[in-house]
Amino acid sequence: MFDYLQYPYALAALVALVLLFWRPVAGLIFLVAIFPVDPFSPRLPVPGMNTETVLLGVAFAVTVLRFGPRLPPLRYSGPVVAFIVVMFVGLVVAIPWALKLTADTGEPAIWYIFKSWKSITFSALFFFASYWWLRRPEDRQHMLEALSFGVWLSAVAGLADIALGLSQIGAEGRATGLQGDPNAMAEAVCSMMFVSLHLAIYGRDLPMLRRAFHASAYALSFFAVVFSLSRGNWLALVAAHAVYFLLISRPLFLATSIAVALFATIAFPLLPELVRQRILVTGSGGGVVYGAAGAAGLEMSTAMRVVFAHISFDMFKDSPLWGNGLASFGFMAPQVGARYGMFAAKDAHSIVFKLAAENGLIGLAILGWLIWAVFRWRANSTEFRLGAVLLASGTAVVVASLSTDSFLYAKQISAYFWVLFAVCARACSERFAVATVRAPQPAAGARWRRFSHRTSAAASH
Repeated sequence: MFDYLQYPYALAALVALVLLFWRPVAGLIFLVAIFPVDPFSPRLPVPGMNTETVLLGVAFAVTVLRFGPRLPPLRYSGPVVAFIVVMFVGLVVAIPWALKLTADTGEPAIWYIFKSWKSITFSALFFFASYWWLRRPEDRQHMLEALSFGVWLSAVAGLADIALGLSQIGAEGRATGLQGDPNAMAEAVCSMMFVSLHLAIYGRDLPMLRRAFHASAYALSFFAVVFSLSRGNWLALVAAHAVYFLLISRPLFLATSIAVALFATIAFPLLPELVRQRILVTGSGGGVVYGAAGAAGLEMSTAMRVVFAHISFDMFKDSPLWGNGLASFGFMAPQVGARYGMFAAKDAHSIVFKLAAENGLIGLAILGWLIWAVFRWRANSTEFRLGAVLLASGTAVVVASLSTDSFLYAKQISAYFWVLFAVCARACSERFAVATVRAPQPAAGARWRRFSHRTSAAASH
């Protein structure tokens, strides 16, 4: 049903392409707003070339031509560059075995892996394009509104899916929507719904109608996560709200904590029946027995994740430093999992398991660096409380990624995260630049030399 979106998206993509050349900032903002629909874009006749490749490639090329091949300060760009390098190493490591295999789609495994690497890398390059173009606070505000609009699209599609049965999974009672997977849909909206909440509460310079729209995006996202029936994303939803409210309002944090405690105990019967059943089924057993420690007595979905952990550890032991290569878990899981009674090709359902198996210690190290980079700084600039949005988003991604690896294969999630990272990084770097310029300077001769190297323009480069 969602395949019909390719027709309006084709026209929107053409508009985005024109804007990227004519008004790059407007083009980038418009591209972000429509990006959740990108998986349904028409494919070009050249293999490996799709709308995403063209649009993100143009955005990055225009950025490099305008600003030169520069990097943002390593405080912000370091983990992003490392992430791109680690993914490239994973591609190289996969080449020897991938040349001998074929994917389920019938195409050579190496081609499938290359396309996965391209999507992951291009999403990360979104950070650099956004960082260099979003110099003005009003541009950053418009980018946040574009993110909120994209969240609204994903949430509406997810809820429409479960209400109308637009997809097979949606017809079975789980909101799926544009991402094609209920876990990915939930993570996409849960990680970015705080942008909508921020605009609804603190966007005081916005017209009331636009603030109401962002409030609706937040509310729809909340229900989309609930009816995704994704237990990992439910935990992410609670944890991210706890972080956000702790940073902006202690009374709200206390009220949230009390509400969670009530619904987990005496108010549990008030939850929707679907939600109660999903929670109670976790330890009920599913009739499938896997020969892996810790899997006994769990329903099938939970037990499978236990098996995935064993498979990941076995693959990690085979190549602990740089792993077995990008996408190796899906190709090797049937062979390694046979000893536990699992013969199907599956994804790792955890970014930790996936990186350990595919990228080894260097993959786990870059994940740790990225988490540390997000949680070590807050953008307390004129964009008030924007740092709390990033920390809540990062919390949602980290918690959800413990039970799903959607961040790596659902480009709507990773691209939106990198864009939010760029918005906050630019706001934070400018705050430091202004603070440096205003700082008391020593005596005359040294004062001018130091000031000339600490202007806002110099700091931004």
